[in-house]
Amino acid sequence: MKSTFWIKLLLLTLVSQAEAGIFKCQSASGKTVYQPEPCAKTAKQSVVDVKEMTPEETALAKEKLRLWQERQAAEEASKAAEEQKRQEALQKQQAQDLQQRLRDQQLRQPPPTGINRRFGYMP
Repeated sequence: MKSTFWIKLLLLTLVSQAEAGIFKCQSASGKTVYQPEPCAKTAKQSVVDVKEMTPEETALAKEKLRLWQERQAAEEASKAAEEQKRQEALQKQQAQDLQQRLRDQQLRQPPPTGINRRFGYMP
């Protein structure tokens, strides 16, 4: 979801800062930030000129953003469904393993030595 934030920020910046310069700042660690104010003295700075978008370009950018958001939501839903299936399969396998261990444990127990008509088998 970080990508969504940056795309929205970039679109807002492009629309609101029409014909204004945007400063591209690169820190010593290599992190790049776009901002409307000049960079700190320790950062490498370059100016990005932004042209004003036409209403058609703005509509196209918004549509691209909407489609991208839908794809992201579909991918997240798919991943969630896959994870749910994986969890269900894991729980089923654990239940089968538990049943097998119980059967194995019952087989290892010695057979009953006597019979009591009222209570069944008695050791």
